Amino acid sequence: MPNTSAETVRVTIDGHTISVPKGTLLIEAARRVGAMIPHFCYHPKLKPDANCRMCLVEVEKMPKLQTACSTPVTEGMSVRTATTVVNDAHKSVLEFILANHPLDCPVCDQGGKCDLQDFSHQYTATTSRFAETKRIFQKEYFSPLIETQMNDMLENYRIFGGIQTAFDFKSGDTYGEFQYLPNRIDYSIRFDRKVIFWQPLLRESTEDERQKYSFQKLELGASYPISVRTRITLKPFAGYTQYVDLGRTIPTAGVPTFLPSRSQTYLGGRAEIVYDNSITTGLNIIEGTRGKLSAVFYEGVGNSRRSFSQVSVDIRRYQKIYKEIVFAVRGYAGSFFGAAPKSYLLGGTDNWFSNWFGPNTGQAFNRDGALNPLVHPVGSYNENLLFSEFVNLRGFDYGTLYGNSAAVLNAELRVPLVRALSSGPITSNFFRNLQLTGFYDIGSSWTGPIPLDNQSVGRVRNVPERFTSGNPFQVEIREYLNPWLYSYGFGFRSVVFGYYLKFDLAWPVENFVVKSPRAFVAIGFDF
Repeated sequence: MPNTSAETVRVTIDGHTISVPKGTLLIEAARRVGAMIPHFCYHPKLKPDANCRMCLVEVEKMPKLQTACSTPVTEGMSVRTATTVVNDAHKSVLEFILANHPLDCPVCDQGGKCDLQDFSHQYTATTSRFAETKRIFQKEYFSPLIETQMNDMLENYRIFGGIQTAFDFKSGDTYGEFQYLPNRIDYSIRFDRKVIFWQPLLRESTEDERQKYSFQKLELGASYPISVRTRITLKPFAGYTQYVDLGRTIPTAGVPTFLPSRSQTYLGGRAEIVYDNSITTGLNIIEGTRGKLSAVFYEGVGNSRRSFSQVSVDIRRYQKIYKEIVFAVRGYAGSFFGAAPKSYLLGGTDNWFSNWFGPNTGQAFNRDGALNPLVHPVGSYNENLLFSEFVNLRGFDYGTLYGNSAAVLNAELRVPLVRALSSGPITSNFFRNLQLTGFYDIGSSWTGPIPLDNQSVGRVRNVPERFTSGNPFQVEIREYLNPWLYSYGFGFRSVVFGYYLKFDLAWPVENFVVKSPRAFVAIGFDF
């Protein structure tokens, strides 16, 4: 910050000699002679940091360029702010700053209210030599989210955390993580709290229950890069679950009764091998290969009957066909096992607007099936809610198939039509990110051996669904259908109101019968 001392010094800037108070910064002295030195990080009321390096100038008798925002003037100093060397330095710094920024300044909506846009025009930064992946900030969730992040200038230390809640403000996630990154091995410590407010629908009013499930976890992490594309990560953790009965929605006669609260402590760990040889050139425009092999183990402390494990593999290939037209394929397989294995639920897609559970249209979830992980007997807790995983399969409802194992294959042709046909900048955010797609999905979820034919383990349902006073009998029906579901269709993606929306029309095929097409509208990227 400038010194307001009465003592003055004489300095020459671009041939103009002036007297300024001793301690005045070069950037402020230059303003007095009408020389505006470009800068991003400097503010006269803040301590200078010289982070952006945009304010470099030439000072006589100094071998290197100096930052004008942090260099005080001295008696007899001679400064030049617009030489060829200085301008080349400004262009180089600007090119580095734009390495992770789209080069759309000529058509940006800021309209002259952005210093970066002004400088890009001034230094004609219309092309970039950087072909590496640009950092893309993706909006993936459709729910209130408050998130923050802090890091030092060199990104050796990073802190981030957030709160995400459902629109009822009852269920949600809270998380925070600290990362230590200056060495080859990256270390981290993370806390997560997940809460699910569960109120089963379509039960009689006298059986309408309200329950709260929560999972708190503290996790340590160490990640070692084998190469620039591959890393190994180990994450031991400790956590505990808590189930609480909140009582009936409609009070019953007499004194209300509650299930006793239940908690379970877990110790365990996660191991991952991640391979990433892909580049992202735009929203949902990826080329290359990605893959992750993961194994996680939960040991129930004091109760080994609650222990379970999971292994999974996720491999994705994005094959460039022409310009930015890409054929994308994803293969996923996973399995829960152990004393208390959890379940996969096959069907639907992430962040689906019209999310229905189960094959029965009009129901909030599939009540059919003796082994349905979303259904539990009246007067008990659901052990599956906190750990069950959803697997995407367009054309079907959530939970159409379920089991301890799952496998799915997704194939998608992505055609960014306007980008592929245009040779210049595209002003419209909608058309710049517009993609036409054609897709094919196939998958299954099962318990037991891999379902290779219709004699494998199928869905199990009860008729009637529950015992009644007039009917003491119940029949269990095992459905031996084709265990593999598949669908095909087309759609398009683009940015609408700042969110990346996916619109798909899918024809589901179940037991070799093609059903009526279904429309899916969702928020998110990739598959």
